[in-house]
Amino acid sequence: MINLADNIDIVKKIQVKLSELLNWFVDICEKENLTYYLSFGTALGAYREHNFIPWDHDIDVDMPLQDFKKLIEVIKEYEKGTQYTLNYPGNVKDSNFTWGFISINNTNIKFKNGPSENAKLGLDIFPIEKTLPSPAVWGMQRRIIHHHKEWLDSWEFDQYKRWELKLKVMEMFKDVENNDYWMSFDYTTPTTHIFKNDTLFPLQEIEFAGRKMKCPNNMGKYLPSLYGSEYMIPKKTELWAERLIIGEEKII
Repeated sequence: MINLADNIDIVKKIQVKLSELLNWFVDICEKENLTYYLSFGTALGAYREHNFIPWDHDIDVDMPLQDFKKLIEVIKEYEKGTQYTLNYPGNVKDSNFTWGFISINNTNIKFKNGPSENAKLGLDIFPIEKTLPSPAVWGMQRRIIHHHKEWLDSWEFDQYKRWELKLKVMEMFKDVENNDYWMSFDYTTPTTHIFKNDTLFPLQEIEFAGRKMKCPNNMGKYLPSLYGSEYMIPKKTELWAERLIIGEEKII
């Protein structure tokens, strides 16, 4: 078992694969005219270092829900002949899964105390949708999206019905006046993951790993809302891995 944060050479091997995946994803977005932007730790790395955070092991992007739904429709053709697969709530039987994940299928990683024996490296796609400027509304949407496992299981919904329900909740306020906020439907959707429209749009360009990519309009507001006022100071975190396989190479 090793701490990836102290083994940058290993992390660089991970990031090479992730960079290939990200470029493939951006190519699709540009060809299909899909809106996306670098988010969370990937946005922080782009702003601070124009690349990955040195010990980062995944990619985060946000995408308006309508664009994400179109991506689901078109991506099968692009997946052919690649090691990539888009997983999302409509094809993964998991009550708490609310976002998309493009996996690199010839990889395998196991983290200390991690829940999965067969986790893949990949790219998270967090859908965003318009919402109202109301903490009560945000709380209601969060509770239904993230804390509904027991009653969904009791209703024995299949993954497609679960996805349809989540879509209805995400889209509840998309056409309502004064919905000047966007909610990111990620792991837990805390209130720090809800942004005013002018924080995100119009999107700007930023250099990431040698390529111009999309980022939020006001990074000076976006990043502190997630990481606090000292977001420009690198803070290395421990990340213990028990196993890492990339292609035919067993690295850990």
